[in-house]
Amino acid sequence: MTKVSVVCCFYNRPQAVRPTLYGLRDQTLQDFEAIIADDGSSDETAAVLREVLAEMDDPRFRLVTREKNIGLTRGLIEGVRQAQSPYVAIHDAGDVSLPRRLEAQAALMDAQPEVVVVGSHYVNYIEAMNLYRVRTPDAGSKSTEDLIDDTTFTHGEVMFRRSAYETAGGYRPEFRMSQDNDLWLRMRHLGRFATVPEPLYIRAVDFGGISFNPATVARQSAYYMLGKKIARGTVDEVQVLSRLAAGEAVTDVLPIDDPDVQKQLSKVAIRSALFGSPKAGHQIARDYLVASPRNRVIRTGLSLLAAPWGGPALAQLRKAMGVKSGRPEGWPASVAP
Repeated sequence: MTKVSVVCCFYNRPQAVRPTLYGLRDQTLQDFEAIIADDGSSDETAAVLREVLAEMDDPRFRLVTREKNIGLTRGLIEGVRQAQSPYVAIHDAGDVSLPRRLEAQAALMDAQPEVVVVGSHYVNYIEAMNLYRVRTPDAGSKSTEDLIDDTTFTHGEVMFRRSAYETAGGYRPEFRMSQDNDLWLRMRHLGRFATVPEPLYIRAVDFGGISFNPATVARQSAYYMLGKKIARGTVDEVQVLSRLAAGEAVTDVLPIDDPDVQKQLSKVAIRSALFGSPKAGHQIARDYLVASPRNRVIRTGLSLLAAPWGGPALAQLRKAMGVKSGRPEGWPASVAP
């Protein structure tokens, strides 16, 4: 039995294949398997996966291809179901695990059997803008109540015990987005959360991609807050899951104008504007923040940052946030066999 199973799902991301797979190949921990899935891509992603895996010729990597797209949540459920290791590491397509990622996280889990989920420090990188920001969360310092407000993890950098995952019920297919947040909120009762205090993972952030489409952001914010409301017991869990399973839109189950959803949307809009695209942040605020004095201030501020003359102020704000120019250490300048 291998020590770690890595699960990574690709969908229409051919450019993301090489950085991710070669980053995994170069891990200092050799005792792992990688379950790589193409989730019914309509472009050349599956062909690129086959090409790169043939180049690597590494028996630790196993390719699963699907004719029809089943979505990320169901893809993760299938991937974890196929895992043969006691530890499961999630990996987002296009991101890069630095060489010590699997070794450091597995070592912490070995040394601390009470830990059920472990993350790490990580880097958010916008390659198109040549900007990056190092994030240093500390999940171990948070109580179970604190974790409802902020689970600290971003999903892709996480490793968890498969036994705890199964006890918690695993990813729930009803959560088509923010499935990770929903899972962590259930796993927090089963043991401690921890963070390896070194950057082990680089997240490839694309503010022009579908993940930052305003409509997608609105749905994701609703799923995110719905998971928190279930954890707090302020909504009927059975009823919510039943409505989602029946195909009801998440924004009908938890409307966009819900105060908690509005608060989350404002955070995402501000974060998008300051770190990545002021235009994207302003569009989220314009399209989905309801009329209120607070939201008017946010929309006005973001519109100023998005204007041509907003550049100097944006540069100062980014500097204060620790945003840096350049390529982060560990990001491949090019990837070759």
